[in-house]
Amino acid sequence: MPLSLAETPIVTVTKNALVSTLLDCGATHAFTLPGLGITWTLDEFYEVRDRFRVVLTRSEQIASVMAQTYGKLTGRPGVFMGQGPFASTTGAFGILEARFAGSPMVVLTDTSCYDGFGMYGVYQTMTGDYGAADVRTVLGTMTKYCGYATEPHEAVYGLQLAFKHAQLPRMGPAALVMKTPIIRREMPEQTRVKLYPSEGYLRHTPARPDAAGVAALAEIVASARCPLIVAGQGTQTEGTRALLDEVSRRAGIAVATSYNGKGVVDETGPVAVGMLGTWGSKSANRMMARADVLLVLGASLGPDYLRFRDRCVAAGISVAIVPGILPITRFPQVTRFAARCGARIPDWLAERFAGLDDDPDTRRLIAANVAIEQVSRLKRHGVSEFHFYTLNRAELTYAICYALGVRPQASADKAGTGKGEAA
Repeated sequence: MPLSLAETPIVTVTKNALVSTLLDCGATHAFTLPGLGITWTLDEFYEVRDRFRVVLTRSEQIASVMAQTYGKLTGRPGVFMGQGPFASTTGAFGILEARFAGSPMVVLTDTSCYDGFGMYGVYQTMTGDYGAADVRTVLGTMTKYCGYATEPHEAVYGLQLAFKHAQLPRMGPAALVMKTPIIRREMPEQTRVKLYPSEGYLRHTPARPDAAGVAALAEIVASARCPLIVAGQGTQTEGTRALLDEVSRRAGIAVATSYNGKGVVDETGPVAVGMLGTWGSKSANRMMARADVLLVLGASLGPDYLRFRDRCVAAGISVAIVPGILPITRFPQVTRFAARCGARIPDWLAERFAGLDDDPDTRRLIAANVAIEQVSRLKRHGVSEFHFYTLNRAELTYAICYALGVRPQASADKAGTGKGEAA
């Protein structure tokens, strides 16, 4: 059922609807040094002070750090509110920490364009127009999601999406930037778009691990002489940290971390060997060189697999490094994946998928072609093992493998003997 704005306590103005949406999303605290558009919401927050506490701080930096700490300790998004120019600069301290630590956070800010005249070089404006910085671009570099609302209904929808992205299993900061004048604009009934209850955006279906794959992995690790877990930023969630600590200690497996994974395990504990890399610890790099099984969790081994492999070989690392291939079913989804792990998508790849969001057939053909080219190039450089991420869509991966000559056993025997008999 669409969300009826008439059912919320105060609905005539955007700022009233924003407060109602925060409550619907389960928020109970916000941290702020208010300015401009955020200041306009303080009266509405005062009306719900028995259910929502606004903590006023001395600077945006303090507010953002408090919101990050709140999210880290509670597992629920800490809300950081502030005026665009300052929320995205001095307030970046807490936002970046939330990104690196995987803390759920929602950033609520504005373009600071007063009456909306962003093209006139208005003082403190961050619309990205003439004479102005771009708050959305700035926040986009440090958040999982950054929505930009230019209409009242978009503000409500964008806030719902920000909460969704902030507290999915892969937690982190998400932001909503509003065109400043809409914050106190009335919200007439809108027939072209509908608002739905926030509850639906906050539900998710947890991934189900492949039991057979987990069992096979356990056997590989159990038979290894010197296994090593490499933990990256993707492990920076409360549940994952606890599980990683338990598994590594019980199995006696050393844990090294990437830069963004630092702190995921107790660095004074018996399994921690430190951070990998040029600026990492010698113990972690030595363990990487000695490892005969490398289990990489929530990390990317580098944007250029071949360069990374060659550097490992030169450093004396003999463990096999298997590249992961992700057939592209939806390009926006791949873009989000890449942003979360710090990978870069080349311009030529974006151009191939441009304009195909509503053309799944052409998209699948191009996706298969790209994956086949990628695997073929890696094979020419001596790579013989590949891991495909199917994302519960095996059809495309099956077609790619078939085109590369990997066939089901019965089909392979038929092609080789002409008799069609299974071995």
